[in-house]
Amino acid sequence: MDKYSLLGLSRDCTEEEIRNAYKRLALKCHPDKPTGDRETFSSLEQAYKTLSEPSARASYDNELANASKLMHPVWQAVNLDDMELLDDSYRMDCRCGASLQAGKQSLVNLPALIECNDCSTMVRVDPAA
Repeated sequence: MDKYSLLGLSRDCTEEEIRNAYKRLALKCHPDKPTGDRETFSSLEQAYKTLSEPSARASYDNELANASKLMHPVWQAVNLDDMELLDDSYRMDCRCGASLQAGKQSLVNLPALIECNDCSTMVRVDPAA
């Protein structure tokens, strides 16, 4: 179960909604309560820590987005070294003749998936060898 679902939230929730959901569920599941559960409480704490911190949440959202893309077939897996380095991005030729391009920031957390804008081909980019 993803961290948003655990807290009963949607991915576009606000920081206040995250805080309120965590407080409500933490009171209900606290191990000191008769209905409490240490494992569930730990999961809630981890979800709150991840979603309440903006950079951790952005990284988690990126992981979720990449996970959903994994449902699509991947044409090829390449190392970052195999891509051409431009000023602020990496690029490579796609099988359709267009080019696959990704900004340096989008390839910080590897592996990552990039998609051709022309034919929707997916390429997995792995860390440099």
